[in-house]
Amino acid sequence: MASPQAEEREERLGPGGLDPLEIIELIPKKMKEAFQTQNTPMLKESFAELPPDEMDRIYNMVVDSGLWVPQGGDEPEAAEAAEAE
Repeated sequence: MASPQAEEREERLGPGGLDPLEIIELIPKKMKEAFQTQNTPMLKESFAELPPDEMDRIYNMVVDSGLWVPQGGDEPEAAEAAEAE
């Protein structure tokens, strides 16, 4: 039988099997603040500040954890913003 903590964690897991509480601690501070305040422009800006490979890695983690639910065109916008720098 699983412990209550394990059951809570299991319920939190996002669509890719990652725990959003664990992922929020791994992402850059500005991005964490953007998620916590639900500041979408700040979130997109924080993605744009990352190197492309790190942006892709973090984007996949936040999607797999359920922190970010992609809408049509979300990923290309983030990629275009990074390329504009």
